[in-house]
Amino acid sequence: MDELLKIRNVICKEHRLGEALKQLKEFVTGKYSLGIGEQLESIEEDYQRMRDFMLTGHRDAKRDEVYQRLLQRLYALVGDLDLRLRVLKQGSTYAKAYANAQRLNMSPDEIRDRLEAYVQDMAMLSLGSEDVDQRREALQTTHQQYRSMLFDALVVSPQWSGGTARFFMSLIKSPTIDMADACMMVSALMLSCMRWFDISKFLTLVHVYCRVTDEQLRQRALVAWCFSMVADKMDIFPQYEDSIKELMKEEEVCQDLFELQMQVFFCIRTDEDNQLIQRDIIPTIMKNQKFRFTRNGIEETEDDPLQDILHPDEAEKGMEELEASIQKMTEMQRAGADVYFGGFSRMKRFSFFYTLANWFAPFNIEHPGLKQAKGKLDDMKILSALFASGTFCDSDKYSFVLAMSNIVNMLPANVREILASSSPLSTDTSHPDANSPAFIRRMYLQDLFRFFRLYTQKEEFSTPFDYSHVESHLFFAFPVFASTALSKHALALLRFLLKRRMHAFMQPILDCHSDGSEEFLLLAASLCVEHGDMKGAQALYERLLKANPDHEQALKGYAYTSLRCASYDKAEEAYSQLMELQPDKVSYQLNHAIAQIQNGKAEESVKTLFKLEYEHHENLDVSRALAWGLMMLRRYEPANAIYERLLAKEEVPHSDMLNAGYCKWFMGRVGEAVQLFKRYAEQDGASLAVEMQNDRQLLEANKINDVDQQMMIDIVYNE
Repeated sequence: MDELLKIRNVICKEHRLGEALKQLKEFVTGKYSLGIGEQLESIEEDYQRMRDFMLTGHRDAKRDEVYQRLLQRLYALVGDLDLRLRVLKQGSTYAKAYANAQRLNMSPDEIRDRLEAYVQDMAMLSLGSEDVDQRREALQTTHQQYRSMLFDALVVSPQWSGGTARFFMSLIKSPTIDMADACMMVSALMLSCMRWFDISKFLTLVHVYCRVTDEQLRQRALVAWCFSMVADKMDIFPQYEDSIKELMKEEEVCQDLFELQMQVFFCIRTDEDNQLIQRDIIPTIMKNQKFRFTRNGIEETEDDPLQDILHPDEAEKGMEELEASIQKMTEMQRAGADVYFGGFSRMKRFSFFYTLANWFAPFNIEHPGLKQAKGKLDDMKILSALFASGTFCDSDKYSFVLAMSNIVNMLPANVREILASSSPLSTDTSHPDANSPAFIRRMYLQDLFRFFRLYTQKEEFSTPFDYSHVESHLFFAFPVFASTALSKHALALLRFLLKRRMHAFMQPILDCHSDGSEEFLLLAASLCVEHGDMKGAQALYERLLKANPDHEQALKGYAYTSLRCASYDKAEEAYSQLMELQPDKVSYQLNHAIAQIQNGKAEESVKTLFKLEYEHHENLDVSRALAWGLMMLRRYEPANAIYERLLAKEEVPHSDMLNAGYCKWFMGRVGEAVQLFKRYAEQDGASLAVEMQNDRQLLEANKINDVDQQMMIDIVYNE
């Protein structure tokens, strides 16, 4: 498939129709079963006529328009070829979906009639008096089979024409079809469009998002068109950018996109959140649970009366720990974390999830796939209470029912009685935001996250939740959003990412939305520091200070990066200004003294450092700086005394071994210096040669020349 992606780039990025035709012909040569010969030949012939007319010397006012249409036709042809190759791969999801879709009549009238008839037939059931349950079950089973075929047909549908798009726009938002059918069609179009961008399907999803009022459907459509977008510009489809620009005129849309992007990041962090839960929360809950699994089922454990005597507060303490753990999970969930993924990820191996469409089905306890499970759980009132709470996403609700049906007979009688009671929960379990757009969207994203992570053939789909591929889910930074109203939310998103140390995603947002304002520059500088680009950060801080010399945060960053960049004169000056603002701040005094040492002002610096060490004797960084300054002044004995004290600590930094070795060397105690250098060199990534080059000023001040350095390196590494 990589060859087709290259051809797509030639079409979309380079707009080289002739080169794309050449590469496609080479790709299909000998592959007669692909069956695109006539279409390819038609595009070639039309392009040849354009070239022939150009050779006559006549100008064609429609030339650009015709050329663009040919690019669009070729793009669609390559997309359909990509689909055909996936369908031909034996055993693939696409092959199975295609086979299932072949049983479906894709006539628009037939599709509309079947979907509307189901709603009408279900409504008519209430008028009957006999065999209502059997007829309902038969209707639902037949319709579920049809729904699955339609879902698969849309997933493997080729590039759409305008007429097809208009039909589905009308159908999906029609009040005469079941809402679950509309929701699933939207999900199917998303999967299709994520495989190969289709402008007509994309515009259909945008249209649904803008025109429907049902929030479940509307939020699915929002996620669908966002995940269908491509990171590159799609200049060959002007309506793509036009539709985005029009959407960005609405502040509500910008707010939805901002919230959606943050929610995607919460999904990306699910593994980290799950590790936290498994490490810190689940052990506490399990320690305080009152059941144990045995060969005969699940049994309730009896309280030990002796424990009540020996440890009277233990039960209360355990309950407090349990409540604290549950509260922590609740807080994580309210903040946006997917707290149930770890548990439910083990419940996706039921045969129910072998059907592609079921991963995207809104929860319905009457789903034919739950027939047997529902029969076992009919008297479990707790299920309706839990599902009404909005706690679980639809995928997990299906898992819960299927898993519960497998263990219900193992539960102790008293537990089954509680679950079957009319009011099994003593408190209101409904989520306060269950009907809000953000909550509905979060639940759907969790459904999608489970599909892209747990579906048995997930590798056939491009996941929007891949941490290693920034461009796959950072739609906020797509070029089409640059210079739009969405930029107003960029700073808030950057702060969100900075707080969670998700720095990898920040630079693309800065590149797309930065307007050169102070806060953008500060964030850009912070990101440079995080990536170790001190010179880049220094330049940004300097730019800020030129615009606002009194900007203390910029001055602080400039001082720090100047010190790290060995711009010691600039660092000294900057820290002098900071000391005027905060004379008692130890870090400013310390770094100012270090800069002075490097600027040849060790005598003056050491006086300051002696004072600081007296006042802050617990600050080892002050001691280190003082020892360094003393070495620059060739006052080896007091410097050595400081290093001896530092080396006596329980944990000794590598730098202390290195610098103590320098001091021993300067004192003529070469053997001791060698031992310290060897300890330093044993550390991963340590290079004595590199450090000596960095510390050249100190070595030269103490009469250690290049020959001395090279011989010491040979002794340390070769003896």
